[in-house]
Amino acid sequence: AAIARGAPLYNAGDIPGCVAVYRRAATDGLVVPDLPQAQAARLRAGLDEAHLSEDNPTEAAWALRRMIDDVMALALHTPEIASFRLQILGAIGAGVPLYNSGDIAGCVRTYKECCEQLVGGR
Repeated sequence: AAIARGAPLYNAGDIPGCVAVYRRAATDGLVVPDLPQAQAARLRAGLDEAHLSEDNPTEAAWALRRMIDDVMALALHTPEIASFRLQILGAIGAGVPLYNSGDIAGCVRTYKECCEQLVGGR
């Protein structure tokens, strides 16, 4: 979801906006219960790398994007997280076309249903 929000900002020239989206995804990821150590370490390293690149937003954006890609790749090696990832990617695949066609409510409904499934129907 962070890439789906951040990449269009980057492509439209709002690189600081992209950095903010990616940075938020990383900080949100660090509070996920039972986050595997390797993923947490990669999130922290990506945030550190982006911090060192604060004077160059383009480099910060790419440091964070590489971090997101790496964390997603690590998720493939954890069955529980891989299952969540597939559910999320399915929701994105269904939600983005709804959003792009102007059906914002349908997109929200799709994402909300996915979230409810991921947290056990809350």
